[in-house]
Amino acid sequence: MSKWYNPSEDLIKQWAYDAKASEPVQDWDIIIHDLPYEELYAKLAADDHCPKADYFLHLLYFTIGHSVRQGVSEKTVNRVNYVLSVTKAHSAILLALFRKRVANLMEEPTSFTYDDWCSGVLASTYT
Repeated sequence: MSKWYNPSEDLIKQWAYDAKASEPVQDWDIIIHDLPYEELYAKLAADDHCPKADYFLHLLYFTIGHSVRQGVSEKTVNRVNYVLSVTKAHSAILLALFRKRVANLMEEPTSFTYDDWCSGVLASTYT
């Protein structure tokens, strides 16, 4: 099996800072969103020097969207709270907006739309 289907944090970080590298395999965001690397994803999303910061911001939105899409359960709430906690370590404006949107979604889970959370609409909308 390719290293890209179960990448290490180091491999993800190496790819994140390679401005010329394209997504290593199709739907890589779907493959890696459930790995326990949320702290790394938040760090990369907040890093102005990371060429793929937008990709990791999208990955955070996707992670929350996928969790809520499965239904709001104790597991979902725990995952959401953990992702929120790791993003609080970063003062990036886009992560503050992300946290606000997540809080709104958790208050009203029926407002979830796949395109917004999982297809990148919110990750690329800054207002």
